[in-house]
Amino acid sequence: MANVETKAKSLLVFSGKRKVTQKELLIHIRDNFADGELVRTILGMTSKIDRTNVNAIIDRVPFEILSRRKKNFLLELIIAKRQLVEEVFA
Repeated sequence: MANVETKAKSLLVFSGKRKVTQKELLIHIRDNFADGELVRTILGMTSKIDRTNVNAIIDRVPFEILSRRKKNFLLELIIAKRQLVEEVFA
């Protein structure tokens, strides 16, 4: 898995920082706003994001619009982001 959380920046700013990573943003949300119910909801939603479900959606896009290589990249990116959310909220 690519180390997606170190390069992806959020456009939101908090705590006096210019740019924050998506992982930092998720941690900020978890630490300041997430109660048990929200965490359960988030983890329940992420549990439905698996390779089979994501692939079923991505495969609906015609090859003229998105090549197999780009579809595979998109699949890996989505799965990596799901793992990031699970890591922060688990």
